Amino acid sequence: MRILGLLLSILWLALPAQAQQAGDDGQPPNLVATLALSENGSVLTGAAADAYWRLVPLEDVGDGPLPEDGTGSVYSVYAPAGLYRIDVRLGAVSAEQDVLLKEGSETAMRIVLEAGIVEIIPKRVESDPEADETISVELRGAGGARDRGVGTASFVMPAGVIDVTAKLGKAKGEDRFELYPGDRIQREVALNVATVIGRVLLSTGGAPVETGDAKVAIQTEDGAARRGAVNKTYGVRPMLVSAGRYVMKAQLGQAQAQSQAFELEPGEDRMVDIVLEAGRLEVSAPGAYRISVKAGPEDVEAGRELARGRGPEFAEVLPVGSYLLSLTYANGGEAEQSFSIAAGKDTRLVIPAP
Repeated sequence: MRILGLLLSILWLALPAQAQQAGDDGQPPNLVATLALSENGSVLTGAAADAYWRLVPLEDVGDGPLPEDGTGSVYSVYAPAGLYRIDVRLGAVSAEQDVLLKEGSETAMRIVLEAGIVEIIPKRVESDPEADETISVELRGAGGARDRGVGTASFVMPAGVIDVTAKLGKAKGEDRFELYPGDRIQREVALNVATVIGRVLLSTGGAPVETGDAKVAIQTEDGAARRGAVNKTYGVRPMLVSAGRYVMKAQLGQAQAQSQAFELEPGEDRMVDIVLEAGRLEVSAPGAYRISVKAGPEDVEAGRELARGRGPEFAEVLPVGSYLLSLTYANGGEAEQSFSIAAGKDTRLVIPAP
């Protein structure tokens, strides 16, 4: 026992300052706890074992002060004699063990986590020589264990099946593997990212629309008929998605359209045109306080209001077709005028006050 006590005292003196916790009266630690990944594994040290420790009494241990919670690879404290439970958490792994502490007797503990350490290296595409340090990574393991990081990062996870999800924008990569106690491994996860920009045109061959009001969305080809988008934006902005088959949708004013299906390859940058087959309407109607656009007489929903706004000025983007403009004036007067919209053309209506 004297030899064990001498060895533990030497060990305590050699510990980093932040890991040493003596009692208020300067007594040396009577508990020294360390960690191992597996039953036959070596004690963890350094940054790989930056654990959080807590000692919880399981019985009345008197009025003496209890040790504070600790961090680091070693938990070295003095506590009054009694039965305790030591709780430790490292990464996504937790463990606990009961310990009986006695006055004048040092107790050394080696807590086995039954875990492994995995380094995730996230890449945009498999062929990239280096990781992308902006990719977010999430790992899930047994018992609801979960941990997250950004870029290349190491994780302590419980042994068992590990699911990895890496994301950048709306691009996603996944991996699944078996982690064994004591493992120290690396895994590369590729998102197979592609970049796509939706360019909105009013007519085939026309100039792109230069406005941030155009709403653009990208959907998987098999999900195009359902609600919801993989990604969406306004204006001409790049969107990051995983490689695959997609369609794009665009809406500007009352006009909307969908592109043909297309294939995105890993690492590809693609510009996709969405043609609305629409035109612009501009109205100037002095004295009108309400301006409304209704479906024309040839429409199956003739007379249905499609858009409205306050006068005397009004502008809207409308699909190709015939319409009815309805005006309401402050004096209660009303007026109507038929008009047509052509693809890529501007229709300007100036209606004098009655």
